[in-house]
Amino acid sequence: LNINLLRFDMSEYMERHSVSRLIGSPPGYVGFDQGGALTEAVNKNPNSVVLGQAGKDDQHMRNAPASEVIREAAEPHLDRGIEIIFEIKLKSKEDISHPVIQRRPEIIHGLRNMIQNAIDFADSKVWIVLSWSEVDIKITINDDGPGFPVQMISRIGDPFVSYRKPSSARGKQPEYEGMGLGLFIAKTLLERTNAKLNFSNGAINPNVGAETADRMGAIVEIFWSRADIERKTNFSGENENLQVF
Repeated sequence: LNINLLRFDMSEYMERHSVSRLIGSPPGYVGFDQGGALTEAVNKNPNSVVLGQAGKDDQHMRNAPASEVIREAAEPHLDRGIEIIFEIKLKSKEDISHPVIQRRPEIIHGLRNMIQNAIDFADSKVWIVLSWSEVDIKITINDDGPGFPVQMISRIGDPFVSYRKPSSARGKQPEYEGMGLGLFIAKTLLERTNAKLNFSNGAINPNVGAETADRMGAIVEIFWSRADIERKTNFSGENENLQVF
């Protein structure tokens, strides 16, 4: 088939300043007309398959800012017709750096299922709020739907139990009976990372004030100790300060 294989060790391009070595410098910068290792290789061999291999100790693959992990979890649901609003709120007035946490599959898939549940039952909006202090990290997922049935809140997380009926717009799926199993799986995955979960409705949650009066649907609060999920250390054994957004 005359297909060439191009292999790149991505651990060599971990630092932001090294990206230009891969794809070339942007217009106006030195080396713009020279291209990068990837672009030059593809220009010489257009019919190529590019293989990118991350090193086993690639910290960028194993750790990420908490906000990026949340966006990764929400990404499959961004185009489902429900507005997802991402917010960051500090619990302390002190300037505490944005937490960089472990990109554990349990965290990503657990959050993804919780976000899916909120979107399935929201009328039009879902809020995902990240907050942190020196000792803990909290993610709150809130929708503007009908909320959890009050009599079922204490049983949320039990398998094979339907908690809410989907809105009329999504009720066209007769086989859909709610996210009972999905919530059970999500809760189990998150608890494996030492997360603590709290389920409530905006109408009865004391943390919902006048400024968030439209958030009267279901609320899922997920708490971790920073020591349980925060990024450990980089290659040199020192903490690494990553910029976010």
